[in-house]
Amino acid sequence: MAFSLAEAEHALSFASPVLAALLLVRMYMAGLIGRYRSFTLFLACLVAEELVAVGIHFPRASSHYLDLYITTESILWLAQILAVIEIFSMAVRGYEGIARSGKAFLWTAVVLAVVTSLGLTVLDRGTALAQFPALEQYLSITRIVATMVLVFLVLTLAFLFWFPVPLSRNAMSYAIGFSIYFTCRAVTRLFATFAGQESLFVLSTISLSVLVICLIFWTIFLSREGEKVDIVLGPRRAAADTRALLDRLESINSTLLGAGRR
Repeated sequence: MAFSLAEAEHALSFASPVLAALLLVRMYMAGLIGRYRSFTLFLACLVAEELVAVGIHFPRASSHYLDLYITTESILWLAQILAVIEIFSMAVRGYEGIARSGKAFLWTAVVLAVVTSLGLTVLDRGTALAQFPALEQYLSITRIVATMVLVFLVLTLAFLFWFPVPLSRNAMSYAIGFSIYFTCRAVTRLFATFAGQESLFVLSTISLSVLVICLIFWTIFLSREGEKVDIVLGPRRAAADTRALLDRLESINSTLLGAGRR
């Protein structure tokens, strides 16, 4: 008997929290829980989301289901934003001015995204989800927030690629895997807004597949030994070029520190 897309999505939605739970156990045994707290929170949310879905049953068309969906998704979004900030903090470790300015920029962008999306929802209520105004408003907010956070994450990766900042193998694996996962989630959520009902299962299955692959990737590469191995993401450079880039980074950091004290 053929394996339907709906069955594949169901299997993947079950596999992802199981893999997340196994990864949490592995991280605990390797002593990594305290090192990557926001990542731990993100994994715990994946597990909790499935437990809530299994333990509570509401008809999909009911207001209770809508409230539950918005609540669980919002908590997961917050965990994802905190994970992005954690990745950024590791990338700029030792550069307090850049870290402080970057975090302030992201939170400001998120607040502006929420305010902008609320305004756009008020102006435009002619979409297919007009019979569910709360869901329409929520999806509008998550679209813009996801775009803002994705841009910030891409800039963080660009920073790691350009400046020769060393990260542990664990931190680099965390950053690369989460970037792939979040990019896929943001893009599929964006397409889901404009795609027809028949495309939702396809997009959901793609997103869950990428999540499962990333969870397997993290399970393989996150280890106790991975904290002792440093990696630089960008290309190899001459010692003089590396020193010049680090000096420039220190100069930028000093400028931002000075601006923050005024």
